[in-house]
Amino acid sequence: MAHNLNYSLRNFQLKFCQKGAVLILMAFILGLGAAAYLLKALDAANVKAKQDEKTYRVLGAAKRALLAWAVSNPDNPGLMPYPDRNADGNYDDASDCYASNNNFSPNFTLGRLPLFKSDTNCVTQDTYDPTGAYDLTIKSGLAEDVRDGSGERLWYEVSRNLLHDYKSNAMHSNGTTPIINPSIVSAPAFPWIVVRDRNGAVISDRVVAVIIAPGSPIGGQNRSGGIANANQYLDKIVMADDTTYQNYGYQDAVNTIQSFIMGDDFRVVAKNDPTYKDQTIEPYYYNDKLVYITIDELMVGLNKRAAAEAGALLRVYKAKTGQYPYAANLGTSLNYASVLSNTKGMLPIDVTDSCTCASFQSCTCSFKPIISVTFTKASGTWATRTGACLISSSKCTCSGSGSCSRSSITFACDSAGTCTTNQVGVNLFTYTIPSYADVVPDLTGCFLSGSNAACNSAGAFTIGLKEAPWFKANLWQDYFYYEWSPTSILQSGEKAGIGALLVAAGEPITNTPFSSKGSAQSRPSSIISDYLDSTENTDGNFIFDATNKQKSNNYNDQTYIVAP
Repeated sequence: MAHNLNYSLRNFQLKFCQKGAVLILMAFILGLGAAAYLLKALDAANVKAKQDEKTYRVLGAAKRALLAWAVSNPDNPGLMPYPDRNADGNYDDASDCYASNNNFSPNFTLGRLPLFKSDTNCVTQDTYDPTGAYDLTIKSGLAEDVRDGSGERLWYEVSRNLLHDYKSNAMHSNGTTPIINPSIVSAPAFPWIVVRDRNGAVISDRVVAVIIAPGSPIGGQNRSGGIANANQYLDKIVMADDTTYQNYGYQDAVNTIQSFIMGDDFRVVAKNDPTYKDQTIEPYYYNDKLVYITIDELMVGLNKRAAAEAGALLRVYKAKTGQYPYAANLGTSLNYASVLSNTKGMLPIDVTDSCTCASFQSCTCSFKPIISVTFTKASGTWATRTGACLISSSKCTCSGSGSCSRSSITFACDSAGTCTTNQVGVNLFTYTIPSYADVVPDLTGCFLSGSNAACNSAGAFTIGLKEAPWFKANLWQDYFYYEWSPTSILQSGEKAGIGALLVAAGEPITNTPFSSKGSAQSRPSSIISDYLDSTENTDGNFIFDATNKQKSNNYNDQTYIVAP
């Protein structure tokens, strides 16, 4: 009996162990399945994370490239390229400007980011050439092959305020030569683009360009054929209140503000929409990712570009003349002309020096701003020369004090640049002007001779700084305060020993909180506090704010050191 009991017990234990082993095996198999599923999910999540990382890295690179393209634009810094659209039957990575037989349409503002070139319609008419000739240089693209984590090209929407009308050589914003300076910040012709979060709240309403990574097709998007419309790449969101935001929309002709939604992948409430398949049954997903550029970000770069342009001209002037040009008065309204002994004020881009001829026998022009003066004999050649004058047949060229003579006929210059001759008849004084300068004759006794000035009677001409056409066309001279010191005592923050500096004044501050002036700034003005904002910049001493001082809602000055 005991034996049978022991046998039954052992048999029970064996069966129990067998069943336990089966349960353990089943648990192990289930565990393997769960682990495999988890590993697969983790692997998929890891792949997606890497794709997203690449996408945001590429978006950042594209933003920097687009900013650089706009700031370094050789014709009009601040203007942006047209997108690559499918209106020409393809997406060929080229900026698609519209043909001369077409008019501008708002849908020209949306397309793929142009990577490599522009089409042949993107040429600039030279408004400064009276012949109206065209610059046939085709503008390049961003020169980067940028794709998101799914391998798709990036898309791009640009504000109409920053597009050039290559048909009439005008901005669409005002129909005239482009005006891209700080005034566009607060007074754009068209509303800036708006970027919102996934709930519709505004992130920024000062956007000039949006760059979008479309990701993989979702919700029935069909990109076959390579020429699909924007709604097959970019997504839309219908909010709970039925407000619709379309990333494939654009600012229409009546200035409706265009909004873009910014956010990571998320599920969107199902809505009927012909661009997606049967959304009454299956919800769709939003997978656009984007970055944007604000007008404020763009202006930082443009201020630097304009300051660099002005600083380069000031430095070459000093290298030639030994000093910086005297400043123009604050509040200049007629021209930006140097005022003798004036070391602070506005940029003297129009006039730095003046030259006069009392008669056909006597002219005065300092040798500091000019390279040389050439006097041409009516006939015959010169025989002898002295000082800083050279002879070439009938021409006597002087770069300083000296003379040329033949028998009783003489031509002589003193160190101050007063040159005289005793030759009667028709005489010609020709002044060679440095390449950094331009010249404006009075058209009586003086006239243009190529890029130089020539005088044959009583008259005058002025010499100015030869700024790039876009600088004056966009009125940048209105936005820079200029000061220099012959003893280099200027100071910016902790940096001392400065010979010359510029302060970008930005737009006037007209609302509270006001600048240090305590009331609305008004320009043009003879008061420095109408241009500069801080007490440090307006107290009249030689110390200015540091170059890295941050802007605020009542301070938009930016200091730039010209030299050293």
